[in-house]
Amino acid sequence: MFSNAFGILNEDRFLAPRGYTFQHVQLLVALRDRDWRGRRNWRMIFKAVLVIILYTIHLCSPLFIVFNTFYIVALLLFNSTIIKFNMYFAVLLLAVALCTYLKKHFPSFVVPKPGFEGIPWKAARIGERLSPWIAAGCLLSWFSIMFL
Repeated sequence: MFSNAFGILNEDRFLAPRGYTFQHVQLLVALRDRDWRGRRNWRMIFKAVLVIILYTIHLCSPLFIVFNTFYIVALLLFNSTIIKFNMYFAVLLLAVALCTYLKKHFPSFVVPKPGFEGIPWKAARIGERLSPWIAAGCLLSWFSIMFL
């Protein structure tokens, strides 16, 4: 859930307008250059490291497809997901994240269809458009599962 929170953040809608892309951040310049007083720009270095971590998590999204599918099936089969709200919430968030990853890597698989067949497309659309909120929900769900 923790890594899904950062993996689902949409690059075009959320990260790029805030300057968290490789085009906006000059990684090597931030690590090498100093200001006029001879100090390093730690804000730029922190931003560069954060961009590297986010892009590494985005590269792991095919693994998230497998892990999310396995985790959803395990929660539905071996846990009383219907009774516990936090587990039900986690399954819904994982399903939205799974559909978003599937649409990102296999766009022909998740297409708009009428009825129940269109639910994966709608979930992927929610994951793309509301990615900061889904990420916050994943973090909240991770915290409740781990510590409560």
